[in-house]
Parts: sequence; structure tokens; C-alpha cells
Amino acid sequence: MTFSLPLSSEEMRVALQRGLGRALLQARAFGVKRDRELVLATCLRNPAHDPQCEVDRADWMVEFLDKELADEFLTRMGRAEGVSQAYYQSRLAFLLAKRGEPGAKEALYAQFSPVDYGADLIGAKEVLRLDGATGMRNLLRRLRDFGGLERIADWIEVLEYYFEAEHGKGSACTLIQDEFPQLTQVVQEVDLDGTGSAQRVVPATASVLRSIDGGGSCGIELGYLGTLVDAGVASEVFERFRRPLTAAQLARLLNFFARTGFPDLDKHLVGYADHPSSTVRRWAVQALSNHEDSRVRELALRCLRKRRWRASEVSLLHKNYVPGDEVLLRALLHQEDHRLISDLRYLCEANPGAELLEVMIFVYESSTCLNCRGAVIKVMRDLGIFPDWASEEHRYDALTFSSWN
Repeated sequence: MTFSLPLSSEEMRVALQRGLGRALLQARAFGVKRDRELVLATCLRNPAHDPQCEVDRADWMVEFLDKELADEFLTRMGRAEGVSQAYYQSRLAFLLAKRGEPGAKEALYAQFSPVDYGADLIGAKEVLRLDGATGMRNLLRRLRDFGGLERIADWIEVLEYYFEAEHGKGSACTLIQDEFPQLTQVVQEVDLDGTGSAQRVVPATASVLRSIDGGGSCGIELGYLGTLVDAGVASEVFERFRRPLTAAQLARLLNFFARTGFPDLDKHLVGYADHPSSTVRRWAVQALSNHEDSRVRELALRCLRKRRWRASEVSLLHKNYVPGDEVLLRALLHQEDHRLISDLRYLCEANPGAELLEVMIFVYESSTCLNCRGAVIKVMRDLGIFPDWASEEHRYDALTFSSWN
């Protein structure tokens, strides 16, 4: 086991930040009196690396809140810095309300508000899950506090979507018509969860090339655009490498191929990984990481021997790893940087092997990203090498407790 109880205050702070089960084991064994402010700070500010992409931690954090701490949290919430923190606080208030904590429902309703961009509503999903049709009526009435009828129509679509996800299609119509009879048709095609079938219009090749040359945006991020075009367009864009390019133009051109790799791989493309510009190096490495090639492998080993990893050089091994390379990786296992941790996670997923156990334990213990931790746990379990101490700790970590969707 790489930890022992009781944790020091610093160990507890790190464990809370990373969502490690040892933090909850500490709280259950010794209480949270010493760590009261640490727990409250973690409740008020989501420590997730990327809250938009990770599973929610509120189900785990509520386990730390006794009545006294719950009261203090509800008193302090509502001063969130940023939308993701407001969502997180709303989720905690919802869980406390379900638990019957006095004042939690009121705090959740007070948190309800539109975001500054888009049409989403902070706290809406939680209120509707908590109070159903009553909550729907209350929130519909509150919408008048936030804007005119045109904006309200957008917000109603959001409430309708959330409510009908729980109660079935059409279940919101009567409630909406009762509160807003003047809106004869609120239902439109809404795709809040990103599962719609709308197709992007791919810009013409000339527009793509103008964007690469610095003539303005073509409307789609270049790296994503590179995944949309056909081989013919990719080849036309690839020809741009034959012309003189500034560092900025070269970076944009490499970005176009970052997710797909190059139509053809030659020596000068590999050389861009050593370019003076850090932006050029980063996009070059990402593009090269798509290739299984001896030259890319040689580049990866050379970079790792020099402990170069900040431009995602570890990713060069994703398709070029062989057992034994883990010796070079071990020299990096003191760098607690998410770029490195993420690259190591994907390397282990692409090349599962028992010799990478030390690397996977490093990701398990060091990552603030629950997605990365969950990925290496799956690899270790599939290989039958997940250590008993980590398996026991995992029962109490934030990943295990998450239930929100």
C-alpha cells in the first residue's frame, strides 16, 4: 500500500483534490474536524481537472458533510466563480435536500439562474428531479425574473427537455401552457445532449487554405476540420508543406493533421518535432503520434532520454511502444502534470501490459482527472494486476460514488 492512515493535512488536501478513496477512509475513521476548511473548500470549488468532461464528484463530497458542515456549506454557497462551480454547488444542494437537510431546497432554488451564454439554466435539472411537476411550475414562474418573452421561450425549451427526460415526451406541455398560454408552440428541435443528426457543412478547400495562410477562420477548428475532409482534400492541403511557411502558418497546417496524421510521412515532417516554436512542436508531435513508424519511434526514444514530454512526446509511443520502453517512462513519474498523465493513460490503454503497472499506479494516484484514473483501473483489472490495496481504496473514491448523468 502506498498510503497509510491517518493522513497528514497535506495528504488529505491532495486526496480530496484527486478524489482518492483514502480521503473518505480518513474522514470515516477520524472525522473531519481537523480538515473542516479543506472539505468546505472542495465543496465550494469543484477540483475536477475538466468539470465539463468528467463525472460529477458531488455524490462523493456529500459523504464528508455532517449536519454542521452541511449547514456551513449551504450558508456559503451561491458565490460560485464560474458556471461549472455553480452547477457543482447545485448538485450538492440537491443531494443535501434529498437527505432532508434544512435549508437545502431553499438554497437550490436560490441558485436557479440562466447561464451568461447559451440557454441552459443552473440548478434546473436538480430542481426538476427533486420536485417534479411542482418544481417545473415554480421554475416557469421564476423565468419572468430573468428576461423577456423571446429569451423565456429559449429557457422553456431547456426546462421542457429536462422534465420530459424524467417524465416522458409531452409531459411538460400542459404545465407550460398553464403558465405561458401566449406561447402556442414552444416545442422545437432541441439537442442539448449532442446526440442530434445535424451535419456540418465542410468549407471549400480554398477557404481551408486561406485559413491556414492566415486569412481568417473558415468556421471550424482546423484540427477537427482535418477529420471531416476526404482524402482528396487532405492531399491538396498537404501540398502546402512544399511552399515557404511562417512559423504561424506551419503551426496551423500541422494542426489540420493533428488528429489524423499525414497522407505521407517523410523526414522533414519528423523534424518539425524539434522546431524552435513550441506551438509547431506540439502540433507536429500530435500529428506524428498517429503513425506507426520506426522514425517516429526513434524520435520518441530520443525525446524521452532527454526527458522531453511537455509537447506530448510520450504520445509518440502510442503506436510505437515495445516492452522495455517503460524503463524510460519511469524517469518521468514524478511530474504531476495532466498533459503527461493523460499521455501515459492513453499509452497504457493502447499497449496494455503488466510491465506498465508502475506507470498505471502513477496515473491512478496522481491524476486529478477521474477519467484517466478510471481508464487505467480498467486496464489493470483486465490484466488481473490491480493491486488489492488500490482495489479496496477504489471502493471509496469519487469515481465509484458518482451516479449523476
